[in-house]
Amino acid sequence: MKFRLKQFAKNELRTYQVTRKAEYDMKNPEGIENVYHWEMLIYKKSLKVATADPNSAIKVLNQLNGKILKSYDLRLGDIITVEQLNYRVVEILPRMYADFNEFVLELMKDEQSRIRNITTWENKSIKWKISNCPFWTFKQS
Repeated sequence: MKFRLKQFAKNELRTYQVTRKAEYDMKNPEGIENVYHWEMLIYKKSLKVATADPNSAIKVLNQLNGKILKSYDLRLGDIITVEQLNYRVVEILPRMYADFNEFVLELMKDEQSRIRNITTWENKSIKWKISNCPFWTFKQS
């Protein structure tokens, strides 16, 4: 192996929670969730993604990249929790001359709606606080 993950990223490696849904069967229709805690490097995607809307600029669409040791056996569809948000593994890129695999994460749709609900709730509460403060109502004389 020419490239070792612990050589160039030993200070940036963090432990993240990985959730894997096990096979469903007749006895257990919900399936089993296996939870692992693995060391990996996750960073913001730097490549730009073109959107179909001509009025919008080129931007990054809720994606993260990462590197993980090959010994951890990461699979497509695994869910990785990063700062209390769930991301799904959508692509795994194996590296021949390295002891790690690279992967791409996308923010799950239920997490996008949860973020929108939190921000709208915060905006509404700020507007309510401003409108109910007595010192915000000035009378012009």
